[in-house]
Amino acid sequence: MDIDNRETVQVQEKLRRRIRVRVDHGKCIASGRCVSTVPEVFSQNEEGLASAAEVYLNQRYRDLVYAAADACPASAIIIDED
Repeated sequence: MDIDNRETVQVQEKLRRRIRVRVDHGKCIASGRCVSTVPEVFSQNEEGLASAAEVYLNQRYRDLVYAAADACPASAIIIDED
């Protein structure tokens, strides 16, 4: 790997941050807005309650997760960012 490629990889890694996305099941009303906004991160169980994966996200997906949290009618999505 040459220097330019290493610098590119380092910049890309800095843009990725580990975020923890949780759903408060006590608040979740199973609207499904989070799943329809970011199905790569959110899923619903048989009762419709949402859950979220803890993953590395690029800026696009981070923005979508925040949009899903804003769209949640029950404010049930909790985001912790490292």
